[in-house]
Amino acid sequence: MTPEATAAFLATLVAVATFWIDYRSKRREEMRQISTKDRDETRDSRLRGLEERRRQVNQALEDRRFEHAQKLQATERLTDWARRATQELSLADHILNCSLVGQHQTHTFKDRVEIAARLSGLVDEGRWLFRNHHQDKFGEAKPKLNKGFRDNRLDALVKTYALLLGKEAVDPMSQRKDFAYKVQQLSIPLSEQVLKEMG
Repeated sequence: MTPEATAAFLATLVAVATFWIDYRSKRREEMRQISTKDRDETRDSRLRGLEERRRQVNQALEDRRFEHAQKLQATERLTDWARRATQELSLADHILNCSLVGQHQTHTFKDRVEIAARLSGLVDEGRWLFRNHHQDKFGEAKPKLNKGFRDNRLDALVKTYALLLGKEAVDPMSQRKDFAYKVQQLSIPLSEQVLKEMG
């Protein structure tokens, strides 16, 4: 092989080697960039997943807090109404029992009317907590507040009202029933407020 041919061969070999080294170097850089991109995407995906899980946990906690607050509010509404109803029923019970056994009576008809009026108001208020049943099937001719069947949790108040006044019992005027019905439409019944957990 002549010196010129040898030099040409070596030059070609060096050129090929240089090209190969450059190619390998570029390929490694590309692979490194791809690897870095994949790693970044994996990390970003993991972070997005963590953020979504954190959001779901926070939402679940917020929902539980809201439900708990609703239950507390419903319990407070019920307890306040029941406490006042119990006081009036207790007063009525004592007045009626004194009358039945003929003991010395210090109460007057005015006392009976006052207790009966408060009981009647508590019945209307109770309708805000406990809706009538089957309103679309019974009592078409009745005022809207009285359509359907009264919830049995109000029965004691209604019966005691009738016992206190007897034949003097009065039917509430239409304006009062209309007012009570309009308030009922704005009020959330207990069954809805606590998702029917307090029946």
